[in-house]
Amino acid sequence: MKLWTQILLLGLLAINPITSMASSDDSNNCQTIYLPEKEILHVPCIDIVTKDGDLLLQSYAVDMQLVPNTDPLQFIPQNILEVSWDGMNAANCRATYTQENGTISIPCIEVPKLSEDGDYAVGMKQVLSENSSELPQFIITNIKQQTKQVEERSLRSSTRSATSFSTGRYENNQNINRTLSISGVSGLEVEITGETERNYDWITIYDSNGQEVRRTSGPLNVSFTVNGSSIRVNFSSDGSVIRNGATVSIRELIIDRLSPPNLVRPANNTNNVSDIGQTFNWNRVNNANTYRIVVSTTSDFSGFSDQGANSICNNTCFTAKISSTSYSGFNLAQGTSYYWRVRTGNNSTASNWSTTRQFTVARTTSNQASFSTGRYENNQNINRTLSISGASSLQVQITGETERNYDWISIYDSNGQQVRRVSGPLNVSFTVSGSSIRVNFSSDGSITKSGATVTISSSTVNTSFPSSASVDSFVQNKTGTCTDMDGSFGCQCVDLMHSYIQDVLGVPRLTHGITGHAYQLWSRLANVTISSGTRRVRLEQVQNTPNGVPQKGDIIFWRSNDGIGHVAIFIDGNVNDFRSLDQNWINANSSRGSAAAIITHNYNNVVGWLHPVLISN
Repeated sequence: MKLWTQILLLGLLAINPITSMASSDDSNNCQTIYLPEKEILHVPCIDIVTKDGDLLLQSYAVDMQLVPNTDPLQFIPQNILEVSWDGMNAANCRATYTQENGTISIPCIEVPKLSEDGDYAVGMKQVLSENSSELPQFIITNIKQQTKQVEERSLRSSTRSATSFSTGRYENNQNINRTLSISGVSGLEVEITGETERNYDWITIYDSNGQEVRRTSGPLNVSFTVNGSSIRVNFSSDGSVIRNGATVSIRELIIDRLSPPNLVRPANNTNNVSDIGQTFNWNRVNNANTYRIVVSTTSDFSGFSDQGANSICNNTCFTAKISSTSYSGFNLAQGTSYYWRVRTGNNSTASNWSTTRQFTVARTTSNQASFSTGRYENNQNINRTLSISGASSLQVQITGETERNYDWISIYDSNGQQVRRVSGPLNVSFTVSGSSIRVNFSSDGSITKSGATVTISSSTVNTSFPSSASVDSFVQNKTGTCTDMDGSFGCQCVDLMHSYIQDVLGVPRLTHGITGHAYQLWSRLANVTISSGTRRVRLEQVQNTPNGVPQKGDIIFWRSNDGIGHVAIFIDGNVNDFRSLDQNWINANSSRGSAAAIITHNYNNVVGWLHPVLISN
């Protein structure tokens, strides 16, 4: 006996013996009943048999619970009772479970209120689990109605359009093409029956895009689904044996279709989305009780794997299944572009996906930093720099306690000027211009105290530098022109970069004095603050990652086999490709260069980019 049968008998009988309909009292009636309102399939007589149909003298009554949102339908045995076997009792309605292949055959299923449609015969296939102690699931593989047509997916009656093509008893050397179509449908159910000469006379099915979806021969009894409203059937025979021929039938694929929701927030092409706690909203849809949201760095959502109740994402996306019309549980990457969509679901089906929207997460700068001495030791001399990139001024707060007049906290501004020196019990606050301070703590050789904490904060972080308009203007003015900043080797890529730093960032090349080829500058300029007068700009280095996307105006760098590399000005893009303004890219050469042009790239050999941050103006 299979392990799952032992688990069900030992576990479910002990834990939940009376909550289900299964009962040994039902053994005199082997009619299986499906209750749509409870989504339970009640099987009063199921025999365990061998693959040859030999009875193992064990029979059971089973209740099987429908698994929500599965397609094909899946059921889990909910309760099982051993019952006595009577070979003469409704023999043609007894269900069987075949151990060797994990299949269940139920010849008679009655659906209350649809009795006029007749009974249904159902086949199921066990879904094997990696954990043999888990209860198994069974997928419905086929449903046939004994009298009338039935909508096979939901055990409910429906009327479906149908058409067919038959070869009849065919001749040798045939080559027949037929198109079968049903106007206005989104999917077809295809069935092929009959017989052709195996491996010589073929039935081939093509979808509406001309893609081959099935090629078969020999005795035929196959069915499958195809997207679209039409198929092309090709029949070909060789010059020898003929058979009775094949029939290809198509029917409308009926799906209980829910409507997808309308997306509300974030709006399409929004560029200031929060990285943590961003709320996604959509409209409620009638008859839907679940919503599946997917947020991805790829527009085709290629990292999303749809496995019904077990939908998963790889490292390029996030997904969640909820019952409400909003969600805020994703932690997104700053400066990254994302795509999102939502679909609805209920206990029997799911909708198509909604339209896809795109947004970009804002790149923000922390507006607080701190340093604490803790309980310090004697003879300390500690220096720490606290900074907030992009801040024009800092609010400084000092709390705690040092030995009065012996152990000191000194604060210096970004120009090295001392602005405060304090000791003893501390609770002071003041404002300092600029985006950084230097903290010095010194103690003598005697008494120690609990120590002091210095905290800086700013609410004036500049996150819009350089402006979009200034980047656009630079791109427009430089496209098609040659810029030679140093008078050597013509229009090289680094010349364009130096011109950008001078014209847009406001720091001329002569004032920062940094020289070198592109790949050298990737390291030399990393996290360096360049200045001209009161204008100070920090170039924050960002490494290239699969989910990273530069911001407009970032300076992007490539590596190359010759060690020279390449540099350009980022315009726009996503995680797959981007546009930038490049000099010496088209017809590149090392002696005279070439004019600037807007180029579309992928991220091959991109090492990262420098993000400009305005510290002071």
